[in-house]
Amino acid sequence: RRATQIAGAMVLKYGMSDKVGLIDFDELSDKHMSASTRAVIDAEIKSLLDASHHRVMNILRRERPRLDRLASALMKHETLTGDDIRNVVAGK
Repeated sequence: RRATQIAGAMVLKYGMSDKVGLIDFDELSDKHMSASTRAVIDAEIKSLLDASHHRVMNILRRERPRLDRLASALMKHETLTGDDIRNVVAGK
């Protein structure tokens, strides 16, 4: 839900969409915009969420070995210092 709120603010309040533009829709209620405008806004929000999800999944796949090492070390030791974490992630 929070990701949708952030993406909505990016499109509606901060003008971070080429298709919607720099218009501040944040103050307008749904009843003050056309169905086609609402559809464009919804599509832009979905596009931002989809792109973010894709980026996150790529990062998680790429970093999986490090994440697995960190999870294993945490299961074994329960707590780790900052130096411990850096060493585990680095594979030391």
